[in-house]
Amino acid sequence: MKRTFEKAKFLTSHEHRLLSKLVPKPQRIVVGDGQITLTDSVTVVLPEGATEFERTAADLLADTLQRLGLNVKLARQFSTSKGAAIILTTLDNFPANLRPHLPIDKLRTFFAQRGEEAYAIFVGTGGEGRGTREQALRTLHFTPRTIVVGASVRGVFNGVQTLRQLIWASGFGRSLTLPICEIWDYPDLKLRGWHFVAPLQHELRFAEKLLDWLALMKFNTLVIEVDDRFPYKRHPEIAHPQALTETQWRQFLAKAKRLSFEVIPQVQTFGHFGYVLGKPKYRHLSELKEPHPRWGFFAYCPSEPETYKVVFDLFDEVLEVFKPRWFHIGHDEITFVPIGVCDRCKATGKTAWQLLAEDIRKLYDYLKAKGIERVAMWCDQLEPDRTGGYAPYFTHFAADLIPKDIVQFCWHYDARQTFPWLTRLKDKGFDVVACGWYHAQNVWRFAAESFDRRALGYCGTTWYGVTGFATAVDLMTAVVLGAQNSWSVDNPPIEVVPHPTNIAQDLWALVGERNQWGSGLTEFAFIDLSPFVNASLTRWGSEGIVPDRCTELEQVSDKIWCDGVPFRLVKVPNAPPQVVALSSDATSHEVAPDLVAFPIGTKAKALYLLLTTTARPIRTEDLYQRGRTDPRKVATLVVRYVDGSEERVELLYRRHLTEWNDRLGCSHARTAWQGKTEQSHLLTLCAYEWRNSKPEVPITEIVLISASSPVQPIVAALTIGN
Repeated sequence: MKRTFEKAKFLTSHEHRLLSKLVPKPQRIVVGDGQITLTDSVTVVLPEGATEFERTAADLLADTLQRLGLNVKLARQFSTSKGAAIILTTLDNFPANLRPHLPIDKLRTFFAQRGEEAYAIFVGTGGEGRGTREQALRTLHFTPRTIVVGASVRGVFNGVQTLRQLIWASGFGRSLTLPICEIWDYPDLKLRGWHFVAPLQHELRFAEKLLDWLALMKFNTLVIEVDDRFPYKRHPEIAHPQALTETQWRQFLAKAKRLSFEVIPQVQTFGHFGYVLGKPKYRHLSELKEPHPRWGFFAYCPSEPETYKVVFDLFDEVLEVFKPRWFHIGHDEITFVPIGVCDRCKATGKTAWQLLAEDIRKLYDYLKAKGIERVAMWCDQLEPDRTGGYAPYFTHFAADLIPKDIVQFCWHYDARQTFPWLTRLKDKGFDVVACGWYHAQNVWRFAAESFDRRALGYCGTTWYGVTGFATAVDLMTAVVLGAQNSWSVDNPPIEVVPHPTNIAQDLWALVGERNQWGSGLTEFAFIDLSPFVNASLTRWGSEGIVPDRCTELEQVSDKIWCDGVPFRLVKVPNAPPQVVALSSDATSHEVAPDLVAFPIGTKAKALYLLLTTTARPIRTEDLYQRGRTDPRKVATLVVRYVDGSEERVELLYRRHLTEWNDRLGCSHARTAWQGKTEQSHLLTLCAYEWRNSKPEVPITEIVLISASSPVQPIVAALTIGN
């Protein structure tokens, strides 16, 4: 085995780190010369009179600092004694003895223009003229300090989330230093939310981390789809066996409140009501006597009085625990099944859209009488070119018959340049919220159009369990893009946005949900793959894993870096890398091996594999493509120790590795390198980190075994970390 040692490499440009690591990117960053170092002891200063909300922000900041090895104490007064200080305050409560060191008048004007969520951060800067690009920044001549000033306590909270990200990024693998800089920031959209299905009991711990993760990216609204995931007392048959208890719900909601979230419960009504109609006791509330062949018992009968007795019972119990200002009644995709066709509905002589309008009005009136400020619903039944245009129901006519203060959550998931439904609904008098998913252009353009059309904001959506936020690459991508574009529209432009899954992983590490990439490692050794290579990564001559040339990759050196971790490629100058290609279900072991064993012969704290795969036989990014099947298990990684034991990891598609032309990346691997081929195809290499549970035991070899999936696993480099 040939091993070459390499010291860890870190970015030296703090400006680049700021621009690439902070999500959402601040509206304005001014970077000065030099840096300040946070010493072993840091004081977080909260002036007298700080609110509970500000104390929560201080606790979150202290947790981040402590996890990076610093000692933290909270104080009520600034001192110039030895040690660094971080001051958190609103402008109105700013300490008088520090006012000469900040541009108070500029801050006052800035906050008046940009609203209560605006904030400014000053890291080691002093003197007048700060916050402008024209005048140079000057460092303080006394104890280095960092100051977070908010227009309100919400501004302070937002500023702390940015500072936590900056500290986390700056502290990676080096002494904890911060670039001298100023950040002046505010949101473009007032409502920045996410919709998700309520957690079950076994998902509660993760869901609590999810709140931390979303707050870190400055989301301020949660739409929680409750449905059967609630311990209903009046109708216990409806409750899911693993629904949170009332106590658990109250604790979860209390945490959401501490993190400044507006929590909107959603209880599906009319359509998607199978969680009730699927129970025999409530089957008579359905219009259909037999289940729909695809959707089952799906929609309730709006002409059956008992329907609303059950619905209002559910509403009452959710209202009692949530105590919300807003309430979401669902109402999407109702016409997936026939409506208004049973004898009860026919006897009314009303059309389907009249029945829908009356249903919405009943729910609206009931909720308003209960003190709900804003009622919300999905918009598609009110749009003629969506489900509201289905014949013979034409429910879009109901838009003219319902109260105009019902907020329309306008969902569209396709990539397009314009979203006319926002304008159409606003022209009818509704407030609207844009709701996208994960396609980059969908999120980017939809958020921008919601800003242009004066929408209330943007809300991403989730249609599976909460754990998907950390395991589904599309959802990780969606959240980061949603946070970025709803806060700072088109800043940075979509073509230069850092890879979302890398950022998502970093922020999960910050809130303590997973290990930080490369943490604790300073020395690396390269495993020589040249005896094993059997293919060219890109086309060279007539062959190559990627059926196209990539000049950009041919011109790189034999070494590439992935956030401080180096990889050595098997290549010569001006030629593509040579790689190890294993078999697939369509590639025999005579062409590519089923198994390859790399000798190691040393201890290791971690292994790093630079991976890709061949393309899927059927490739689509269409969200609505039915019957598409992506590979699942692609290979097995076997680590064998000198004592005869071994560890195995199943390498899963879009979790640990993905195909060369995949734009989404992986949920548990870094996007290490991306470039364009001559025909403008995207070429992606992902880096997977395996942490050793037995670092004191030497590793004899690592083995990769193909799973004979539809794609070939490809190894481009292998690195040992210590």
